[in-house]
Amino acid sequence: MAIETRRAEAIELLKSQIETERQLIKLYSDTQELIVDDQVRRLLHSLQLDSIKHAEMCVTAIEVLEEKKPDGEDRLELEVGLKRHMELEVEAFKRAELLLRNPMVSENEGLRRIISAWRDDEIAHHRHLKDLTSGSFTRRRLMDSYSSYRAEALRKLGDELRDLIKRK
Repeated sequence: MAIETRRAEAIELLKSQIETERQLIKLYSDTQELIVDDQVRRLLHSLQLDSIKHAEMCVTAIEVLEEKKPDGEDRLELEVGLKRHMELEVEAFKRAELLLRNPMVSENEGLRRIISAWRDDEIAHHRHLKDLTSGSFTRRRLMDSYSSYRAEALRKLGDELRDLIKRK
């Protein structure tokens, strides 16, 4: 298969995923309006934010496939501006690790899953920020990051599905 055909196929798949994410965003929004419980509404909102993030990741992946590379003019601003962000990500990760060792969290499956998901997001955020500030934001690095994020998302989905099956 020619490289242009593979590229076009990947772009079409990403565009389809963007549309799926947009549908999910709307469904989460519509469902939130029907929910009275604040905890459930916040969790649905966090899932909606993930769908927004996924759509943005797909748009970025399309840009990389179309060989639109970051121009590097923002490298210094990113490095300076994101340094504190990266420090805060590390603090958040450490805090999440401490929470996961706390029996009130570790012995409650729902809390443990929420805190674990938060910790995993902090790890992914830190990795992405490091890529942006180091200048190593290339097609290969983006795809590697996206692939690892995707594997983690699939693992979480599998865990959720197994939990739903257990409940029934």
